[in-house]
Amino acid sequence: MDDKFRSKKCSEGDSHMQSGNKWLETSIWKLKTSPDYDSAAADFDKALTCYKLAKDMDKAIDAAMKSAECYLKTSQEFHCAKLIEQVALFYRDKNDMKMCCKYIEQSSNHYTSCGEIDSAFQCIERLAKSLDQSSSSTELHKMTAVALLKKAFEVGKISNRPHEAVSALDYASKILLSLKKYEESLEIVERTWNFYEEVNNPKMLFRVGLHFVLLNLQLQRFEPALEMSQKMLNVDEELAGELNVLIKAFEMGDQKLVSKITMGQNFVYTENEFAKLGANLKVSESAEEIFVRNGSRSLDSGFASGSTGMSREVEFDEDDLS
Repeated sequence: MDDKFRSKKCSEGDSHMQSGNKWLETSIWKLKTSPDYDSAAADFDKALTCYKLAKDMDKAIDAAMKSAECYLKTSQEFHCAKLIEQVALFYRDKNDMKMCCKYIEQSSNHYTSCGEIDSAFQCIERLAKSLDQSSSSTELHKMTAVALLKKAFEVGKISNRPHEAVSALDYASKILLSLKKYEESLEIVERTWNFYEEVNNPKMLFRVGLHFVLLNLQLQRFEPALEMSQKMLNVDEELAGELNVLIKAFEMGDQKLVSKITMGQNFVYTENEFAKLGANLKVSESAEEIFVRNGSRSLDSGFASGSTGMSREVEFDEDDLS
């Protein structure tokens, strides 16, 4: 796209903006007592298209905001929300995360106000995923995505798709795990557990409980990990037994048994980031030294008997999420 084309489109956009502003003017002499918001919105929309082609984001933002205001004046809040969502994307492309979040929240609020709660959730989730998945994504982009996904969950859990809402939390926990922010990831996993416990979804509790234990072991926190293994007795006794052996082996410093368990299918077939966490789980050097000094007496005999449930594979489908 050459400069001549951009200049032409920018000029066309300016003409549409002038026309749109004239529709908003009132005149006693011309007996025009109220603005023509519909005609103004149509011109501002044309200007927006021109500025987008000219790649002039600042002017595009101005045109989108003026058009959104006109739609709001004529009670067309859905169209207003869509335009403000566009503004959020422009700020994303300008790498202004603060303004990006401000306008996507405004867009979501307008969608909610006009009864489009699913759209309110989806606009935030779409933006968050685009920030995370961009080839130029930095830690700032990923942490912004996490904040947006938390917001998406709050919006989405009152929509018609609560299972999609909690998937936003799952996504956020995996982003944090990829950044090695274990504390923050654990906090989200706890919220996810509470949600599935509230809706009584044992199959998803199976997966989330496993993630909770892995994170606590990474953080060297044995007590909450053991408490979760006890809670898992009400979800799946075999997995509860396997987690219990894993925790004890980790605490004892039995790296061989820890690796053997985390290479089992319950761990290997979970989400990629958590599977990697399990595969790379290392006992502390001091615990391993004590274990070796004490003659390496492993818990492996109980594990080998099959009582830990390594042979069990749990499959999930979309219905399990709701």
